[in-house]
Amino acid sequence: MPAFATVEDLATYLPKTLPAPDSATASQAIDIATQMIKDYTGQTLEAVNNRVETFFAMRGRWLLKQLPVRAVDSITVDGTAFTDYIIDLDDGIIARSDETWLSTDVVVVQYDSGFTVIPFTIKGVCLRWATNLIGNPGGVQSEGIGNYSATWPDVAQDLKVLDRYRA
Repeated sequence: MPAFATVEDLATYLPKTLPAPDSATASQAIDIATQMIKDYTGQTLEAVNNRVETFFAMRGRWLLKQLPVRAVDSITVDGTAFTDYIIDLDDGIIARSDETWLSTDVVVVQYDSGFTVIPFTIKGVCLRWATNLIGNPGGVQSEGIGNYSATWPDVAQDLKVLDRYRA
């Protein structure tokens, strides 16, 4: 599983007030942040070639699970090559040109998905979350002492950034 940032990226990103973590700690924080992003978006996000999905043709359109779709390598219908289709690569929607299918058809789509270069916005969220895991594992944004008070960070902005990558 390639991470969305490197230990070197994190060393550059970390505030100077935090001590530099050892590479194992930094790598683990980046891996955790990467997986959290994948879990939230429901996407692998990095480039994957020759992904295969199977559909039953009970309707004229299918939504591929992993986005963005970079290319459709092949489509077969009941084992026969099929080329009479239209596709929206950004949204991963495939439809037969005349939008008719028999309900017994099995459609197999082989395609390439994901980003060949992870978008900077995703990398930024990864670095922010990794930094929080290292420097503030409890996630407390501020604390008090008298009549104890704690404020937790608002991750809404990070989630808003990631929402555009959700399927």
